[in-house]
Amino acid sequence: MSEHVFEAQTGRFFCPIPAAINPRVTEVAERSLGWMIRMGLCIDERQRRRALAANGAEFYGRITPEGSEDRLAIAADWIYWAGFFDDTRCDEVEAGEQQGGFTALVARLLRMLETMDGRIAGDDRCLRALHDLAVRFSRCATPVQVNRWVEAQRKWLLGVIQRRSLAARGAMPGLDDYLTMRLHDAAGAPITSMIEMVGGLEVPCHEMDSARVRAISELGAMIGALDNDRISRFKETHGGVEEQNLLRVMMAEKGCSPEDALRDLVALRDRMMCLFLRLRDDATPGASPALGRYLADLGHMIRGHVDWSFTTPRYSTLYGAGGALIGTVRLSMEWAPEPADSHLEAPPLPSIAWWWDQLAAPATPSA
Repeated sequence: MSEHVFEAQTGRFFCPIPAAINPRVTEVAERSLGWMIRMGLCIDERQRRRALAANGAEFYGRITPEGSEDRLAIAADWIYWAGFFDDTRCDEVEAGEQQGGFTALVARLLRMLETMDGRIAGDDRCLRALHDLAVRFSRCATPVQVNRWVEAQRKWLLGVIQRRSLAARGAMPGLDDYLTMRLHDAAGAPITSMIEMVGGLEVPCHEMDSARVRAISELGAMIGALDNDRISRFKETHGGVEEQNLLRVMMAEKGCSPEDALRDLVALRDRMMCLFLRLRDDATPGASPALGRYLADLGHMIRGHVDWSFTTPRYSTLYGAGGALIGTVRLSMEWAPEPADSHLEAPPLPSIAWWWDQLAAPATPSA
């Protein structure tokens, strides 16, 4: 039987940030595969194939091109772990399942991270693997970094619970409600929280907790989430598991065509990108060395996510029931020299409007 090839249009990507990648990515990928096997996250060929498709070493290596191999390995392992958790505990669950079971799992997971007590994991291989990561993380990160990482897991899992609740009810959220959920469920907070650890620098609290830096962090995470919405939707559609994404939300809210929804998504995303660049560039000159590295790596995260998305089999290879190959998605990739929307005014979306308020705030947070 010949392989099906599905053509996909994603729109052009405006991202005037150079590509970068950590030179130790290959070594880290080999270490991560060994770790997944030891932790029981690759017990059959299907799981091994899906894990390798995530290519977490390349993903995080593009975010932290100057990070050490040992620290990068922890972040890469978390990316692989999150893919396993997403595939086995979040996505592949009947929408009608009682929400309470997943919420109880999340509560147990978070309590384990709060205490670092492996007894809470029990015989759950997914939780045991996360406990191993948490212990390794705590050995090389500062207490502040560990706490930021744990709280980031809480944000992410709250978003996952929100998405599952909507799916169980068959509800299509409005645009603003969707963005509130998407900011969290895309795992942007855990991903950004590991940048400091991999780089070996702790951003002072008066900088990291400032409204401007929080806005820049959220912008980086949201831009990545919206890029993912337009890249991954073809796998979801042709793979038979079409989840909520911004395109579907816009089509439902505005009653528009897929083409018009894609145009509006790109415009909204590019408006966010212009604000990110402006706020980041204003904050960088007076930043501490740690904040300067963090802000630079947030930019690497946006660019690296796009580069990674167009090379990883996770979005280009389609599998059906039992792991049978359905076909591949041929993703179009084109960089835009100019943004589709460069306005520096907030859109009429209350959940994110405060990002634009930071244009009037002091560029450098005071201690």
